[in-house]
Amino acid sequence: MQELYERYRRLLFTLAYQLTGTVADAEDAVQDVFVKIYEIEPERLAEPKAYLCKMVTNRCRDLLKSARKRRERYFGEWLPEPVPTEGDDSLEAIV
Repeated sequence: MQELYERYRRLLFTLAYQLTGTVADAEDAVQDVFVKIYEIEPERLAEPKAYLCKMVTNRCRDLLKSARKRRERYFGEWLPEPVPTEGDDSLEAIV
């Protein structure tokens, strides 16, 4: 499982972030998926990448359904929050 986590974590986070628009929800979705997949034997996964992507997609859809009422009350444009990268220096960005 550790190998699967290290190999697909970034891909799954990117997918979850594109679907949810928030870093916290994306991280939660990825963690929830790996908690669930921990119970499955790796030998049973013929295509682990496809299976993990589908699980993350389903988890994000569930999160968005539960947040639907909160979003219906928001009148502004709904944009994803920015993700800080390692090379970003916030002081240089301001200058």
